[in-house]
Amino acid sequence: MKLKEYILQFVRVIWKDQVGSAVIAGIILFIITAIYSAIKSFLTDTPFIEIFKTTFFYPVPLYIVLIIITLQFCIHLLFNMIRKSRQNRKITVQPVDTNAEVKKKAMVGEYVLDDLIYNLRLHEFNAYGDNSAKTNAFDVFMWTYESLTLGISDTKETPAKVIFLKCIPLFTSVGLVRRKSGIISKYYPTTLGVEFYTKVQHKIKIAGPISKP
Repeated sequence: MKLKEYILQFVRVIWKDQVGSAVIAGIILFIITAIYSAIKSFLTDTPFIEIFKTTFFYPVPLYIVLIIITLQFCIHLLFNMIRKSRQNRKITVQPVDTNAEVKKKAMVGEYVLDDLIYNLRLHEFNAYGDNSAKTNAFDVFMWTYESLTLGISDTKETPAKVIFLKCIPLFTSVGLVRRKSGIISKYYPTTLGVEFYTKVQHKIKIAGPISKP
């Protein structure tokens, strides 16, 4: 650190101290008086010491002293307000601890979201027979969800519905789907099913496609 920086740091430390600041103020006042006396002495051919004594010990009326003290107090108060305002602007908002929120999003009812996805994917079977491609309950739930919100009847009308109905025992056991009886009984997503689908979609949006186990 250079000498100039040492001096500036020393002055800052002293200025923050009440006694030190008074000493610095006195020194500044002395220097100003000396400069004024030197200039006036040069212009009027009057001895420097005489002018300095007259200026430095000039009797000041009490009301002027009170005005100066009041002004000093107001200036000091103003500087403190400005300093605090700048400090408040510099304060960065600390990120909120989102661990609780993350854990909340990672749960679906009483199930951990990833665990539920994993277990649904374990329920794997051939879609259209022994020699057909394999699918799993998770994929079936995701691609039938839109139709499920409108209601899927339990009649085996299409191959896709046959695949869905193969997963019904699992869906109902974990609480993703409910059967509503009527003239034509239909299956609808439960509140848990809606939450599961929403959080899976959120997970895909944030982390990308969910990889298979």
